[in-house]
Amino acid sequence: MDATMQGALYRNRRRRQSRQILQSLTPWSTGLVVTAGQYVSSENGTAAFKATTSGTTGATAPTGQTTNDGGVIWVRADIQSLLQFLNTSPPTP
Repeated sequence: MDATMQGALYRNRRRRQSRQILQSLTPWSTGLVVTAGQYVSSENGTAAFKATTSGTTGATAPTGQTTNDGGVIWVRADIQSLLQFLNTSPPTP
């Protein structure tokens, strides 16, 4: 197995793991009560966001790297923090 094949297998494994994590997260919605540090998935389930403040979500879904939805400030989660979440925490309720 050469380095190119190893790299492809590694990327596929990471994609599969991030899909599993996204499916285990609570989807973002208006009026959701969250605490700082809680992860949610985007409305369409393609990205994860981490709350940097506690509160009740506003009317604008998080997008981009840093977003204020009107009630909570969100930061887009990278794959490393998602994998750490998967290995140390139960899914959010």
